[in-house]
Amino acid sequence: MKFFLTLLIFAPMTMISQNLKSLQWKKRAIVVYAPSFDDEKAQSQAKKLKEVKSKFDDYKLVFIEHTNEGERTDFGEVKFVDITEEFKGFKVFLVGLDGGVKFESSTVQEPQRFFDLIDTMPMRRNEIKNE
Repeated sequence: MKFFLTLLIFAPMTMISQNLKSLQWKKRAIVVYAPSFDDEKAQSQAKKLKEVKSKFDDYKLVFIEHTNEGERTDFGEVKFVDITEEFKGFKVFLVGLDGGVKFESSTVQEPQRFFDLIDTMPMRRNEIKNE
């Protein structure tokens, strides 16, 4: 039962798994799922993250918005993608360098929450130590 619950929670992640796979060991990702780019929570999360975009390089971080309308990376142009399952609510995930989901929430998060989580990760601690 637990396996199926986990599968249901993370099933939408497979829709952009190719994008995330290309980032593995190179970048961390904050991924937002929402019904549309006009979704209030999605817009709020994007606005908060855009204000701290200057920190993205230091944290090896990208921001991916995935909606029923398409996908956008780092506030760029919308790319239309094949949607196999409609999103009905808002979700935000932090994906580590290893491709694993490190955090998920159905509420908008302050950017510092992501930076604090990343700073506790062993790979990030090594990055800081080697700077």
